[in-house]
Amino acid sequence: MTRPEAPKEVELYWLWQKEGPPKCCHTCDHYLGNGTCHKHNMRPPDEFTQTIGACGDYECLVPF
Repeated sequence: MTRPEAPKEVELYWLWQKEGPPKCCHTCDHYLGNGTCHKHNMRPPDEFTQTIGACGDYECLVPF
């Protein structure tokens, strides 16, 4: 007997766990709540904050 296919949401969750969050300002540890980047001491342009993979200094630390 085989296991039933997982729902699409579960497959997306597994993929996200494997690849990690999207690499953009909003998931970066340097991006502060006021919209500034602590690493670069500036407020990135709105278009830049929406671009995946735009910054070579992206960092997302594991919370443990």
